[in-house]
Amino acid sequence: MKHKKIIILVTLGALLCVGKVWADNNSWQGSPNLIRTRNIIDQLGQKLSTKSSEVNRLQEQASLTQSQLTDAQNNVQDYKNKANDLQN
Repeated sequence: MKHKKIIILVTLGALLCVGKVWADNNSWQGSPNLIRTRNIIDQLGQKLSTKSSEVNRLQEQASLTQSQLTDAQNNVQDYKNKANDLQN
């Protein structure tokens, strides 16, 4: 008889704990945190896209500037050659 009471009390205690855990899961406050975290991730993704576009634009600009510099150096060399020809 004493063992039956202990088993019943342990069972009731377990059921109460399970019920409390189940109730806590249904009203879990982590969901808004997940939404906030997802929003932060989305914002960071947008910033990364913006920065990647800016890097690509700057790389194109650097390439164009390098091409212009090479052209200018070639022109300087041509003018030096013409100046030498005129002196001779």
